[in-house]
Amino acid sequence: MTYLTPLVVGQFAYLTERERQELLVNYRQYLTAPRPGHLADQAAWLASRLRKALELAGELTPTNGVIIVTGSCYLIKELEEGLNDESLDR
Repeated sequence: MTYLTPLVVGQFAYLTERERQELLVNYRQYLTAPRPGHLADQAAWLASRLRKALELAGELTPTNGVIIVTGSCYLIKELEEGLNDESLDR
């Protein structure tokens, strides 16, 4: 069993429609991402969801959003590797 940090929802009734939609995405990510609190995993999760949405819509070419998110995933991994290398040097 894995314990997750709480997903706090404050005063749901006062949220705007856009805030509720963002909360829904955050909640789905919270339940389905391997490590929902990690930025790299969040970006990878979003990229996979965008690809699935494109497949369902019949779009075969990637959109700018998928390209940007996928590029961000690689950048995050490179930054993490750089941080790990620096910590090994100390």
